Amino acid sequence: MRVGIFGGSFNPIQNAHVKMAQKLVDDRVVDEVWIMPCKVHPLSKNVIDEKYRVGMINLAIANFPKIKICDIELKKEGTSYTYQTLRDLREMYSHDFYLVVGADLFLQMEKWHGVDYLKKEAKFIVFQRPGYVLQNPGLVVEKVISDFSEGVSSTEVRQRIAEGKILSDLVPVEVERYIRENKLYVDLK
Repeated sequence: MRVGIFGGSFNPIQNAHVKMAQKLVDDRVVDEVWIMPCKVHPLSKNVIDEKYRVGMINLAIANFPKIKICDIELKKEGTSYTYQTLRDLREMYSHDFYLVVGADLFLQMEKWHGVDYLKKEAKFIVFQRPGYVLQNPGLVVEKVISDFSEGVSSTEVRQRIAEGKILSDLVPVEVERYIRENKLYVDLK
């Protein structure tokens, strides 16, 4: 089975995240996409408690049977790095794994921990973003998705929440309801 590993903080998960994952399944790039929230962000970004992020992800993907949540990084203490997670997944499963990233992250790979392992062992699916020229820094790119331009920063989503603005164009309706019921991100004012 071909599995796209879509990692991130998902703080919160957005419509664009779900659409990206579904595009990979619909276009038969992969058989499944596993959304993999991090426990501790490697770039030291503050994220809300994992139980809330997992709750939002589960709501967002509830109607998408080929999109699942992978909690491998949540079960670890401290910061998880992509190369370690990929190695662990390969020990647990016989699937073909593809790392799903945006062009911005792909171009920063040289700064990632374990980049030599990633150069030898990882296959990437890269979502092209406006303003980024993809240069291959020795990494295996299985597919570039260039016909997808949705997306907004999670910072903007959190700011709109703090300002009490409507979010339905940015996050699934169920996620917006969950955010409001749990009073998430309101302390950003």
